[in-house]
Amino acid sequence: MTAVVWAALGGTKTGNALVDIPYGAVNLSGCLPYTIAKLPSDYSAQLVTGG
Repeated sequence: MTAVVWAALGGTKTGNALVDIPYGAVNLSGCLPYTIAKLPSDYSAQLVTGG
């Protein structure tokens, strides 16, 4: 396996987009609708678990 395509938050054109990606018909320079931090400390709020 050389890549994983995560199809979260799909819309009406998700099927067409998922076919265009492996065939190179699109440029994958988009933006996510959320932020993924490199470290847990990069988030302003931390989840506290346990007692």
